Amino acid sequence: MLHNLGMLTIAAQLNADPARYPAPRPTEWTTQTVYAILGNPKYTGHMVYGRIRTRNGHRVTVPPDQWLWSPHPAHAPIIDRGTWDQAQAIVPDSAPDPPQDPDPPRASADGGALEPASESRYPQA
Repeated sequence: MLHNLGMLTIAAQLNADPARYPAPRPTEWTTQTVYAILGNPKYTGHMVYGRIRTRNGHRVTVPPDQWLWSPHPAHAPIIDRGTWDQAQAIVPDSAPDPPQDPDPPRASADGGALEPASESRYPQA
């Protein structure tokens, strides 16, 4: 690894030269996009299975030591496995997930405006 740059710095450098580094979406590079690319093992050329499993109807992220890697690359790699492994040691294990609302609002009986699912959703000050 030549540099130990953060996601924000990498995104800013990519956005500084859009002709050379076009964003994967029509807008611009974001920290989330950079994080997703750096953490995706498919860029090593290998197929990787079992990264997410379903348990009791819920998607569960599986630790990398339990992933199933193809024995040989299935397509041309963009990054070698050793460099990718080094990047994983620098990048945090998981990106912070957005907070999940345990009690999301639901549509009213007449299909109109949203209403709180319970009064506890809006605590009184």
